Amino acid sequence: MLQELISHSLYCSQYIKYECLKAPLELHSATWFVSAANNGTVDYLGNVKRGACPCAENRTCVNTEQSCNCDISDAKWLSDEGHYISPNSLGITKMVFLQQTDLQADAQGRITLGPLECVETNTQKYVVTFTTSQSYIEVPGWRKGDIAFSFRTTGEKAILLYQPPIRPHHPSFMVALTDDFQLTFNFTLNTGKSRELEIKSQRKLNSGEWQKIWIDY
Repeated sequence: MLQELISHSLYCSQYIKYECLKAPLELHSATWFVSAANNGTVDYLGNVKRGACPCAENRTCVNTEQSCNCDISDAKWLSDEGHYISPNSLGITKMVFLQQTDLQADAQGRITLGPLECVETNTQKYVVTFTTSQSYIEVPGWRKGDIAFSFRTTGEKAILLYQPPIRPHHPSFMVALTDDFQLTFNFTLNTGKSRELEIKSQRKLNSGEWQKIWIDY
């Protein structure tokens, strides 16, 4: 789900900060994270190269020979922070910290991970405009997984998505705008049982603004 959110967003970012007192960060060898991008390893803080922190990029680290402020075992509090913006590092789902053998008893480390924040929908290059009530577009059949699409309309009613059954009583589904504030889902399962689900919105769905539908099966 995180990957879908990131790939369909115009821009995403996630804040991270590590504070240390005699607790070296040691990215890659002792500390690393896992992102939602195919469980990729993230061994850096922010939008920098592997094994580094932002202070290494602008040469402001406390020890210029190190890649992070927290790469030294200092008796005072230090910190490193940054923002992930690359799709390969966004959506941190796991953090790994290995305790160093020479770590002092009074050492402390604090990690802060902010929420994944995404803005706007990056769908402009896929926009299709229908100019008549009979217009439609055919796409490959959907069997399982996520399906997401955005729509905007000023019409009172509309069939937004329809997949007919291959044979009678086979799976099928339809998503329709049935009034200003309501979507109706009609679907038939593998068992042949049909169901109808109505979803009410607090705002008008046919105001001409973009609306997004996300289905997970």
